[in-house]
Amino acid sequence: MYVAVVCSVIFLSVLIPFLIIYNDSPTCFDGKRNNNEQGVDCGGNCAILCTPDLIKPIVLWERVFRVLPGVYNTVAYIENPNISAHVRRAQYIFKLYDADNILITEKIGTTFIPPKKTFGIFEGGIDTGERIPTRVTFEFTHDLVWEKDAGDNPEVFVDNALLSKTDTKPRIDARLTNTSLRPVSNVEAVAIIFDTEGVAIGASRTFVDYLEKNEVMNIVFTWPEPFETGLGFCQIPVDAMLVIDRSGSMDDDQINPPEPLTSVKRAAGSFLNRFEDRDQVGLVSFATNASHPADSFLTNDFDNLRKTIDAIFIHTDSVQSTNIKDGMEEAYLELASKRSQKDSSKIIVVLTDGIATHPQSALDKNYPEVSALEVGEKAKKVGIQIFSIGLGNMVNREFLKKLASNPNQYYFAPKRSAVDEIYKEIATSLCRKGATIITIIPRVYPSWAE
Repeated sequence: MYVAVVCSVIFLSVLIPFLIIYNDSPTCFDGKRNNNEQGVDCGGNCAILCTPDLIKPIVLWERVFRVLPGVYNTVAYIENPNISAHVRRAQYIFKLYDADNILITEKIGTTFIPPKKTFGIFEGGIDTGERIPTRVTFEFTHDLVWEKDAGDNPEVFVDNALLSKTDTKPRIDARLTNTSLRPVSNVEAVAIIFDTEGVAIGASRTFVDYLEKNEVMNIVFTWPEPFETGLGFCQIPVDAMLVIDRSGSMDDDQINPPEPLTSVKRAAGSFLNRFEDRDQVGLVSFATNASHPADSFLTNDFDNLRKTIDAIFIHTDSVQSTNIKDGMEEAYLELASKRSQKDSSKIIVVLTDGIATHPQSALDKNYPEVSALEVGEKAKKVGIQIFSIGLGNMVNREFLKKLASNPNQYYFAPKRSAVDEIYKEIATSLCRKGATIITIIPRVYPSWAE
């Protein structure tokens, strides 16, 4: 008996580890592709889905909104096109930049991604001190782990949204309804205000702790100050003159095709997409001298104007300097001509990648800049708004800030890739408009996402 017991113990101590090591059943956590898995520990019977089978979330847009001096809200508008897949924890980061494209601050957070939804990721009360953010970027910072969705997500919806007190302290009153067959907890609602052009001009967020089945609850969103509605085009038409540098330095990055000139022309062409038939845009290019007459008079034939923009080239028969004054003068004359609409909003957008070097005066070494500023002041006195763009690190930023109608209308583009976004920002800042569209996006946080 003793011998039998000892032999049994020895046999079991050898057999059990053998079975564990060499005959383990496949699982979703064994680091192997087995059973009916479509990848290593993903797909098939596993809760984790294989990434190649999924579509990445689409960031439709991101915005920064002023709440109070030095305090801002940010929203990223995200679409998850995957019908039956969610993410429990998605880590993200907002980055806020000033007009010089210098990072002000970052905001890191974690959220969940519901299946087949378009939703808003909101971060509020961001302190920027005395610095003013002009743009924000958003991105997910880690690889997303997608899981199968059971399809039993609760349904809530918002209706009866009413915006009031827009001139003092804006307020939205709305109604939240739980249409699910069970109570829900931790409901987030993000409100976004759009102008008539579909551009977001304000955002806020509220939470509801608990809603019974079929319960209806009133929810409120408030803002301490009126919206900064300088996004989108005016009800009156716009007359705009593009003033573009074609001096010799505009091919310093690359000669064929010339860069940064090629990128600037492409961005200027995209800029035209923001205008309507009632608006007009003209073009002046400049180097040692500006084009005379203008490359294009004010027109709403934007297809033809794009061809004119694309035809800008750098003259190589002589050294080409930078005469910002001449380009400004030609744009000013066109906006003062009979082609300009009587009641239009008039603007000049001037872009350069260098320091003004012409026209010259033996009496004043700063005359190239002084003369450009004189034209700028003349334009401002008759109501023309001036936006200036400094491309690269060779520009005189202080001069370009003075040339603009105010310092916030000067934009610094450290690289040519930033020009397109700057043109878009200018196009959406041409006048003030009232908020007309309200979107409220509810999202129920699952217990596993808390």
